[in-house]
Amino acid sequence: MTPHRLVARTGDGVHLTVRHFPARKDRAPAVLVVHGFAQNHRAFDVPGRSLAHHLAEHGVHVFLGELRGRHASHRGAATLPHGFRHYVDEDAPAMLEAVTRHLGQERVMVLGHSMGGLICAALPERAARHVAARILLCPPYRFLDWLTVARRPLALWMRAVRAGLPLRLPTRMVGPALAAGRALLDLPLPTPLAVWAPGSVEPDMLEWALHHSFAWEAWRVLADLLELGATHGERAGRVPVGDRVRALEGPLLVLAANRDGLAPPRTVEPLYRAAGSREKEYRVLGRELRRGMGHLDAVMGKHAPAHVWPVLREFLRRVQ
Repeated sequence: MTPHRLVARTGDGVHLTVRHFPARKDRAPAVLVVHGFAQNHRAFDVPGRSLAHHLAEHGVHVFLGELRGRHASHRGAATLPHGFRHYVDEDAPAMLEAVTRHLGQERVMVLGHSMGGLICAALPERAARHVAARILLCPPYRFLDWLTVARRPLALWMRAVRAGLPLRLPTRMVGPALAAGRALLDLPLPTPLAVWAPGSVEPDMLEWALHHSFAWEAWRVLADLLELGATHGERAGRVPVGDRVRALEGPLLVLAANRDGLAPPRTVEPLYRAAGSREKEYRVLGRELRRGMGHLDAVMGKHAPAHVWPVLREFLRRVQ
């Protein structure tokens, strides 16, 4: 299946690429998928284990969004975000508008992984009216709740970073670096920032994903996300995340992974509890697996087709 390309134009003039994996029926449910920090759309379209192809084959129109500053949406340093607000208030609304216009529908569902889940949870009102339901997969909502002594120095550092230029983080090289240490990271040893559960992804698929699904990121986005953690989920730069989460409406599914070192369940569940949605559900994935489930393998691990993708399909079918 070859995806179709759509172009979404943001209010500040940036052109973004959205890939459409069509369902076999025209009048089928549709979902816009938003990737995470320093990632691109390829995390959902790994050869041999593509979530996008899987959902399309099960009767869902899938749209993979590409945030500014990476891959097909990259147009040089000028398109780097000036903070988390560019993703939330510009990119995601533009992609939603492009998708609904393309389908001729008023509303579609959204699915966000990691930072993409935070984006989907914090959409402004003008974009939220196009959202029929939300799936938030491993969103690191309160990942710095343990921080106490260093909170003031961190706040000063974040302010200094925002005052500077929108410099690029070398995150494109994180994937190859992880690939180089893959054998060590795949050992069943406790690590504080485990990206995947040991042995949860086949070596060839993991190697491909690490080399192709990582992208450049901006310092200001990192600073905003650190502020989100330091403020217990209240603010990320200019985005009032806490207020928007409490104002959420419509069906909501929040998923955490039990061996996720980047977004452990204790950082994800507070988003579910704070969300204003009356129809909401929270699950922890991987409890039935011997080695559990981590951040990356929740999307494209060997257990995802049997333990994660059916959960997504069922929710999309139920709320369509």
